[in-house]
Amino acid sequence: MKSIDKIFEEFIKRAKLESPCAKEEDIRAVAKKMYDIISNNPSGTPNDYMTEAMEPCIEKLEALRANNVTPGYNILLNVGNTEIGMYGGYLDDTYQRKMSQNALFDVASMSKIFTQVVISNLIESNCCGFTGFNTKIKDLCPDFKNIGDLTIKDAVSFSAHFQTPGYLSKCKSQEEAMETLFQVEASNIGKYEYTDFGMIIMKNVAEYATGKNFETLIEDFITTKAELTNTYLTIPEGKRELVTGTPNWKEGEANDPNTIMLGGFSGSAGCFITAKDWIKFAKAYMNGILIEDQILRGYAYTPGVFSTKPDKEGNSELMNYRGLLMGNTFIPWLTADSSFVNPLFPNQSFLVQGSTRPVGLAFKDGAAALFFNPASISKKRAEELGILRELNFTRGEKEISRLSIDPRTKIMPLKNIKEMLQLIAELRLMILFFNEYNKEYSKDSEEKKITHIKKIA
Repeated sequence: MKSIDKIFEEFIKRAKLESPCAKEEDIRAVAKKMYDIISNNPSGTPNDYMTEAMEPCIEKLEALRANNVTPGYNILLNVGNTEIGMYGGYLDDTYQRKMSQNALFDVASMSKIFTQVVISNLIESNCCGFTGFNTKIKDLCPDFKNIGDLTIKDAVSFSAHFQTPGYLSKCKSQEEAMETLFQVEASNIGKYEYTDFGMIIMKNVAEYATGKNFETLIEDFITTKAELTNTYLTIPEGKRELVTGTPNWKEGEANDPNTIMLGGFSGSAGCFITAKDWIKFAKAYMNGILIEDQILRGYAYTPGVFSTKPDKEGNSELMNYRGLLMGNTFIPWLTADSSFVNPLFPNQSFLVQGSTRPVGLAFKDGAAALFFNPASISKKRAEELGILRELNFTRGEKEISRLSIDPRTKIMPLKNIKEMLQLIAELRLMILFFNEYNKEYSKDSEEKKITHIKKIA
């Protein structure tokens, strides 16, 4: 049987290879935290070790809640055969609905990756005219008359500027919003620009070309394959009490104004998902169940935002799996926005996030969901902070009134997300080391799944 010191040193070498942008001393310092937890309590159980390892995360989460940054949270981290979770607070700031493990979060722009997976699957199956990423959108759907030779790749990789004759969110009806959308013009094709319109366009193109609504396409290519059971574009009425991250939870609708105007799911936002289903989605994605690796290597990268790393001689060398994947999905050694890329995360990983402040991570050995709900504040508080938009319009003959709240600057700035990502990166590394130790010292002949979910008051 190996000593814990030998396990530790072997682990540091492997971890450094998997996270090449992290400093070895940082990896060592983080892993040493779990080493000390185990060494100080050699007869402890896995749950004992997880409880102690989670304490810094819980302290930070409760500080965010105490400072009115977010009414509640649901954090889930899967690393190999170990899964831990922390959830607490409330589904909104009326403090009537307690946070649940099964809370359905409005994940805003995290929805874009679902649209990208659907489009990639249509291409992979050569379905309904989707012959490749270079297929022109005008050849798939005649509704978009002003986008020129825009291709699927341009749209899914955020490589164009889009302009409509007016704001969708200021239209007087859903019908007017759709008419405005179809008049969108594309320019600066080939140049990166983050926008919702590429995914909105592709959602409508996919529906037109296949003759299926997007809910069916997501079921065909995502929820069935990944065995997701709590992922929705349309919230069943009996589950609306579990909705959070949007002021429109009673209606089961998203927070995003364009998505509201376009009927509920736009392709760029409108998906509701539990933390547990995100873990299943991310693992299926990383394991090639949802999308082929060759698609990622060959077509899915956004031109012009690859990262380079100098070699020992100072020469820059293009790195594989660097930059922005499909335009909005963050990967290590990112040049466009390094905010989310903690060096402790492994080389094979990606991250997506939304304006309602959910963050989803995937790595080759697991996944994480960091779901917050700062957009679930009261109308009064949102008005006082100057972050409320009221939308009044018609859908058919029906008068509709909805709210949209932008929590990103006044309630939960990026700094809070970065701090939590640091703690999750450390916790993942600590669990990785625990898993190695447990393989050697577990009394069970077979590795068993370890689940430790903690409900915080």
